[in-house]
Amino acid sequence: MRARARQGVEEVERAPGAALAEARAPVPDLPAALAVAACRTVFVASVRRLMAGDPADEVARDHRARLEAAFTALERTGLDRRHR
Repeated sequence: MRARARQGVEEVERAPGAALAEARAPVPDLPAALAVAACRTVFVASVRRLMAGDPADEVARDHRARLEAAFTALERTGLDRRHR
């Protein structure tokens, strides 16, 4: 089951990795993996909160804010920038 889960994650990473490779990112697989990990982490935390009974509107607002923060941090790494 874990192997299949890993395979699923690799499949999900493939699309952004290919897009970053096409844009000539220096290491396209790394920012793709980080983006997928950020999405997965935020999603799991939001689901846990919903299951714990937190209000859906509050969870949704925090979910968006956490995704925005994660992608802002990822952009700041510069891993998606082309070699100069």
